[in-house]
Amino acid sequence: MEKILLSALRAATLAAVLAGTTAHADGTNTAVLDQRQENQERRIEQGVESGALLHHRQDHTSRAIARKKHNSR
Repeated sequence: MEKILLSALRAATLAAVLAGTTAHADGTNTAVLDQRQENQERRIEQGVESGALLHHRQDHTSRAIARKKHNSR
């Protein structure tokens, strides 16, 4: 009985993996990828437009402050 359940579980898992791979290969996710590309391009354009503000904001992150303190030792 347990062997039958394990076989069924393996078959279901394999079917799910193959279905996901097929959907990805078919380009089912192209709308999501297109949206991500558009968002990235928009962020780049906004960053170029407000370049000075963007760099100023980045200089005051906690990581940047810690790096400056460490490098000044």
